[in-house]
Amino acid sequence: MPRRFFTLIVLLAAAGILTAQEPPTASGPQWGAWEPCTVLIGNERDGFNDSVSARRMMTLPDAGSGNCALPFIAKAPDEERYLLLLTCGYPKTAGHLLESTDECESWHPHRESNGNDPSGWGLSCCGNGVILASDGHYRSVDYGKTWATYGFPKNPRFDAIIAGWDPVLVDPNSNCRHLYLTTHFGKNFFYMEHKQMPLICESFDAGATWTPYRGIPEFEGCNEVALAYNAKGEIVAAMRATTLMAPVNDQFDHLRYSWSEDGGQTWQPPKVIAGNGRHHPSMALLPDGRMVMTYVVRQGYPDEDGRYAYGVEAVVSGDGGHTWDTDHRYLLAHWTSDCMVTDENGRKVQMERYHAGPQCTSTHYLPESKCLVTAYGTNQNLSRKVGNWGLPRQSAMVKWMVADHYSGVKNAPPPPVPPEEALQQVRADRYWPVNYNAVTGLPDCGWRHGYPKQALAITPDGWLRIDHRATENCFSIRGIDQLEMCRGAMGLRLRLRLPECADNPRPNCLAIYAVVGDGQDKHSFWLKVSKDGGISGEPFGDVAVRVPLDTPFLLEMHLDPASRQVRVWKDGELVVDLPDAVTFMAPETPSVFYFGSYSPSVGGLIDVRELKFGPLGQ
Repeated sequence: MPRRFFTLIVLLAAAGILTAQEPPTASGPQWGAWEPCTVLIGNERDGFNDSVSARRMMTLPDAGSGNCALPFIAKAPDEERYLLLLTCGYPKTAGHLLESTDECESWHPHRESNGNDPSGWGLSCCGNGVILASDGHYRSVDYGKTWATYGFPKNPRFDAIIAGWDPVLVDPNSNCRHLYLTTHFGKNFFYMEHKQMPLICESFDAGATWTPYRGIPEFEGCNEVALAYNAKGEIVAAMRATTLMAPVNDQFDHLRYSWSEDGGQTWQPPKVIAGNGRHHPSMALLPDGRMVMTYVVRQGYPDEDGRYAYGVEAVVSGDGGHTWDTDHRYLLAHWTSDCMVTDENGRKVQMERYHAGPQCTSTHYLPESKCLVTAYGTNQNLSRKVGNWGLPRQSAMVKWMVADHYSGVKNAPPPPVPPEEALQQVRADRYWPVNYNAVTGLPDCGWRHGYPKQALAITPDGWLRIDHRATENCFSIRGIDQLEMCRGAMGLRLRLRLPECADNPRPNCLAIYAVVGDGQDKHSFWLKVSKDGGISGEPFGDVAVRVPLDTPFLLEMHLDPASRQVRVWKDGELVVDLPDAVTFMAPETPSVFYFGSYSPSVGGLIDVRELKFGPLGQ
């Protein structure tokens, strides 16, 4: 959901315009039949060579005036039925609370409902008749017959609404009375210094009263924190992390996780589990102690035949949410959408990618059938644009199981492109995000650390002189998160000159290091050039190349994670051609690109005229 649209909804709710007491004006959701489907398991690098059988059903496209969105499933620990909250209708929305007594096979209106269901999300069944919805802080103590709402509180310091999204966490040892609620607010939302700030509070009387909000400093910059217990009684958190300062939409946000061993008082430093465009997590605990996390993929899949691609994925943890098996991702859903659509006036309109993207996930374990059910919002049948809406917005469910074992089969990497073609790609392609020219001494992408004046100088003949003896000897790219957007082959083009440096006994050295790629499939390389033109690095080791001092030379590199081939040219001569040489990184490894001295123990002077780095063919 676009941040701007989400903020508008929040403001309307806070003003009392969007209330639970207004009678619904839209028709309720109608579901299609369950249909068999297959859930693929694997990853892009090794292939999706395993699968499990599953079933899926969706709301009908015209149900709820074409808008059945934001499904959240909940089950009370003292009941045998499941509840489902949907937001339906357009342009006016209303909440619809459904129930199932057959493990989510069929749904009918909630028996206690009198037509005043809350319009929101984050549904939670706490037990003893208490039902909560995080959006607007709705609470019912009579199984959903009547509702009270406390509205959205405000952070007085920043005049920002404190918004909820995820269900509360119920302490299983508290007779359903001890609850955890996570919320968040934005500082300076429409400005570049915008920061998302997550909060947490507790209730010891089943949500009647709450402790004061307290910040979670470890999660600064994150929001929408989902909580779950692991088998050891620790609280595991999965959170959406702000990637780009983009008030227009939030499709680039990524997914992190953490855990607390002391009841949410302190948290482990968050780690990245999935890259850009992946968020809206939901977690479930299996009887054998494994944990499952589902999340949406709004951004991250490459376009397919000129169409945007989306999905819903799941990962499994065998150690209580401390690590997650991203090599065996479950593709619960996958769809594409036209980039161009026809609006109500018959005009062709460019569709923003997030309009057809998924909206949430809600996952539960079903003990009788021993399977999982995942509900999610989808615009996969989007066909028109009405104002800022793409319709229809539908909800879907998939019933699936975690595999008992994996085959271990891996696809062979594709053959690399011929060296001549690879070199042509490097020389002909545009470069992003680094495109530097020594005429100005500044790259066109911005840098995390500004150039220290004592370390840099433009020589009269247009070379940038880098003095690695300076205190600040590492220059990093500013748009770190954008490096996760780099997929496919990478190109590096570097024009160097190695001057004499009689006053420095240490060798001249230039190091370039990068971690790029998707959060699920990152890879790295580093390159070091010494004063005698010797090339070394990861993964190709030392290469015997010599160039005269004070003589410019051109260094070019082609790195292909698909074929796992690395090639390096010096002045057009191929000096490195190694297969199986790409080094892959863990998903939580930070993205980075820098050039400078790789260690304080080396230094000297090196002149750089051209430095270009980025994905090829994009």
